[in-house]
Amino acid sequence: MRVLVLQRRALGDALYALAVGLLLKRQGHEVALLAPPPLKPLALNEGLKFIPYESLKTALRAVRSFKPELLLDYEATLRTYPLALLSGAPLRYAFYKKRRERYLWPVYNRLKPFKDYGFTLWDRLELIRDLGFKPEEWKKEKRLVYLSDEPPGDYLVFCPKGKISTKSLTADGAAALARALREAGFKVVTAVEPAERAYADELRRRGEEPFVGGLEAFYELIRKSGGVLSVESFPYHLALLTNRRAVVLLQGYGRWIKEELPQLAYVGPFVSCGPCYRRVCPTGGYECSYELDEEAVVRAVKRHIKLIK
Repeated sequence: MRVLVLQRRALGDALYALAVGLLLKRQGHEVALLAPPPLKPLALNEGLKFIPYESLKTALRAVRSFKPELLLDYEATLRTYPLALLSGAPLRYAFYKKRRERYLWPVYNRLKPFKDYGFTLWDRLELIRDLGFKPEEWKKEKRLVYLSDEPPGDYLVFCPKGKISTKSLTADGAAALARALREAGFKVVTAVEPAERAYADELRRRGEEPFVGGLEAFYELIRKSGGVLSVESFPYHLALLTNRRAVVLLQGYGRWIKEELPQLAYVGPFVSCGPCYRRVCPTGGYECSYELDEEAVVRAVKRHIKLIK
């Protein structure tokens, strides 16, 4: 069967869509992944066809050319409804998030409730239960899909910068934490993405020489590492799919969507008063999310991540 897995935005979510595509490929299906362009090297490396979402017109042309028999829309937004409706796929599956979205019958012919915001791989398997997957068994056994079987390395990847203020450390806090980890005996590589050059410059002024690279470079860095220390953002999703343990610095409003996984440990919040978990900071500065308990983080990394010496 030709299957199109659709996740147009959000790299973390797209990684889980890639994992679903990999499972289907292992079942013998021909799989195409429609996802953000940076994911292309990883998808091609796993033997999946890749359709980058750059515009609706070009994406729709590629989808029609692929001629999918089953479409799995893990995003299901106004931007993906035209792709689903005009794809030509006789089977179109999606989650619905709000009650009114149950009536999207012309677009999708199978809709399921969006449990736990589809955060884990197990939730996403619910959409392909008819193809022989049993999410409850995967969840009970804590099973995941791995993109790599590389043995663990001897260094820790530290990713202190997320896309938004509530998921980022200040440059001062990041540099201080990196020093504390090195003093505790860890070999630390501080990594940021190319779009964060200003942040990288701030780290350099504080004595850090960060690794700056795109998705493919991040993938190689994490794949060969011994573990990841990350704010609540994309890098720890990548750690999960490369079978690396990760310590996640919880900040902001996201901690209520987490699932317990043996590969993950959470630390935080790091403030005496506790963050308010609002989506918009009432003071505008997000100061409450910047205070670190460095000793607690170092203890968590020592306990959870065993690096090869």
